[in-house]
Amino acid sequence: MSENTNNPGHQPQPTPETSQGASAPLLTENTLVVQQTRSFMSNDFEMQSQDGRVLGRVVTTGSTAGRLLKGNRTFDLVDGSGNLLLKIVDPFDFGLDRYELLNPDGSLFAHVQKQFSFMRKRLTIELPGLTLELEGSLFEYDFNITVNGHVAARVAREWGGLVAGLRGKSRYGVNFDPGAPGPVRLAMLGGLVALDLIRAKDARN
Repeated sequence: MSENTNNPGHQPQPTPETSQGASAPLLTENTLVVQQTRSFMSNDFEMQSQDGRVLGRVVTTGSTAGRLLKGNRTFDLVDGSGNLLLKIVDPFDFGLDRYELLNPDGSLFAHVQKQFSFMRKRLTIELPGLTLELEGSLFEYDFNITVNGHVAARVAREWGGLVAGLRGKSRYGVNFDPGAPGPVRLAMLGGLVALDLIRAKDARN
């Protein structure tokens, strides 16, 4: 296990809400299809089962004016019944691309950190005592999420239709290791949302 080196006063803390969310179908299905539904001034997604059932959504929160004034952007990950599982915060950080994943009660669940260099693109998700890594062709949605060399999930692009493609809406499949626990799956989904935000920023620059 990778040691978490964050300041002890800001350690991610799993909460009872996270444990309850771990039983949601969104976090027990081994294969998900993630479809972007809105891409202009927001990043909204549906998370579907293989047979098309909507198991969860990511919705942009707050007004456009508020996001422009504060600089921060926030997104809610909810299950199919609308229960909040996770908040994804894109803080105003002068291009550092460090994201916060928050429990429903507002406490810190995990950090997502962009670690891009000329030769390598990598994203890390820092949980207490555990580091997940997204490595591969991140912007092409062809990569693995690993922990200590073990593949916890595989991500591959799917064809979402000509119109969606022209509008820049992403669609990809996620295959989880059946043994991956709910909180780790939740962290991986939060990391995938953060990756799409980074990808959108890169496309604008």
